[in-house]
Amino acid sequence: MLKTRVRIPVMFCVLPIAMVLALGAVVNAPEAETVSDGLDRVVLSQYAKGAIHGGILVAEGNKVIYERALGIADYDTGATLEVNQRFTINSQGKMFTAVLVMQLVEEGELALEQSLAEMLPAYAHPRAGDITLHHLLAHRSGLPDYFLRLVLAGVEGASEASLHEMLDMVRGMDLDFEPGTMFHYSNTGYVLLGQIVEAKRGAPFAAAMQRHLFGPLGMADSEPAAAARGEGMPDYLSSDGRINGEPPTSYFGDGSEISTLRDMHRFMAAIGSEVLLEPASWELMFKPHSLPTEVPEGAWPPPHMHPYGYGFSITELPFDSTGSATAVGHGGAGFGSSNMAVRFLDSGRIVVNYNTVSKDPMLMDVILHLAGR
Repeated sequence: MLKTRVRIPVMFCVLPIAMVLALGAVVNAPEAETVSDGLDRVVLSQYAKGAIHGGILVAEGNKVIYERALGIADYDTGATLEVNQRFTINSQGKMFTAVLVMQLVEEGELALEQSLAEMLPAYAHPRAGDITLHHLLAHRSGLPDYFLRLVLAGVEGASEASLHEMLDMVRGMDLDFEPGTMFHYSNTGYVLLGQIVEAKRGAPFAAAMQRHLFGPLGMADSEPAAAARGEGMPDYLSSDGRINGEPPTSYFGDGSEISTLRDMHRFMAAIGSEVLLEPASWELMFKPHSLPTEVPEGAWPPPHMHPYGYGFSITELPFDSTGSATAVGHGGAGFGSSNMAVRFLDSGRIVVNYNTVSKDPMLMDVILHLAGR
């Protein structure tokens, strides 16, 4: 459809020269750049450089000050990503799992020094009696990472293995190190935490997450352990530029939920508050229980470069022109997607972003712009 052009008549009049100059000053004076304008300039620059292909949201506490989506959602139709796009969050879901576990600790259903053998008798790993809830939450268990050992190592049938088949395979492996002595990221540990939540709640993990986290926060567009593809989901590109098919089986507890920018903002705005946990529990969540210097030599995947609490990375990020501040959050990556969500604890500044093409999920240019640098 052609747009109708409306011709506006030109009006001529004679004005005193002083008034003309005054009007010119008003008309030509540049308006001060708003926070949103400045962020848009930075984000568009990042998109032009290929540093982002997805969505971003910036908030100060509960107030969203900027959100935008950039890129292709469907490569067949050319449909573009929307700000309300649903996407897979990968390992960001570990924050959810840790919250659900700590709620059970508060209720007296679990204890941080309780052993895996006590909490989950059905999982008869030979060293289960030496692994505690604390070890699982802080990635200090020594349990081999199933994704690394089974999928990347090319174990036959690993990508189609059921949850119990996967756990059986890991059960036959030796620990990577003595529990509590080192720090190595383990998806296996968080899958077991998901199993513990199910056992203690007497309900499927998805139902427990809906009742104790998504429901209370009003995260209506989030789903637990849902498939990364499907109706309303974007295409994800692999490193060779091809559209990924259905990813291997996703287990629950270690991530893989579906969410949106607004729902992830709701969660990040609630952390540290009593809506989900008591202050003493949050203090434990944000305590650096594991340090990058404790990662085993030659570990793969590469070690996390920041201290880790319970389900949260803890880091110092530029906050203003004079210095940095403590921020907590989690990243995630897999099957052509990457994500990041960070929250500055004292101020409530929040940055959430996702990519449907593998990128570095930490947008430092945005963090620096917010800091006025």
